[in-house]
Amino acid sequence: MSERKWELVAFVNNPVQAEILKGLLEAHDIMVHIVREGYQAAFGIGSQPSVRIEILVPNHQAEEARKIVEDYNAGKFEEE
Repeated sequence: MSERKWELVAFVNNPVQAEILKGLLEAHDIMVHIVREGYQAAFGIGSQPSVRIEILVPNHQAEEARKIVEDYNAGKFEEE
């Protein structure tokens, strides 16, 4: 069995936004792995500027995931 390769498609500083993006990508059948970096993440401190939350997806789904993140950032999923 081959090892899965993960690719960075976005990073955020807010854990709530990370969960929103994760849910959105998973709703499109994209597997998501979230990596939290920074000492605040170790202590559970929320949206400090030095916390970097990476959104990773399998490399074969990266192009589709980037398009979804781009659409999300452009407001295409907001209701009027």
